[in-house]
Amino acid sequence: MELAALRRRVDAYESVLAIQELKARYGDLVDQRFTHGRVVDDDRLAEVAEAVAALFTEDAVRVTPRGTFTGRAAIEKSFADGDYQFYHSTDLFINVDRVIADGNEVRSIGKWSCDIKEPGRLPEHVGGRYSMLWVHDGDTWKIHENTYDDSGRN
Repeated sequence: MELAALRRRVDAYESVLAIQELKARYGDLVDQRFTHGRVVDDDRLAEVAEAVAALFTEDAVRVTPRGTFTGRAAIEKSFADGDYQFYHSTDLFINVDRVIADGNEVRSIGKWSCDIKEPGRLPEHVGGRYSMLWVHDGDTWKIHENTYDDSGRN
């Protein structure tokens, strides 16, 4: 019995580590939208949006202050056409306050922040709260739900 309990704890810890790596990948991809203070060209932007969307399950849901996007294709389009074009954010930081691992699901809850430059406005530091549900999808973890607000916006 003790060995089985230990195995569950190790599995949960390894899952949390894998998800931390994926969160870092997510933040890195979000920052790749811009180079030298400008949005990258359309082809590169499409590549980045596709790479971000690949981190989500096919039936994922992304809830943002700008709308709800259901399915990987809709999420990719939201990054390529909306979020990535208008919101010029850099230095995305995701702070995990709590992680709840339960078998093939892991939920992380915390705060996010980034620097943002909107056309015609001075740069500002923004942030808010988030919740992400990660699920085992084959041999990897993927985002199944991503909900965030911008409650930390000035």
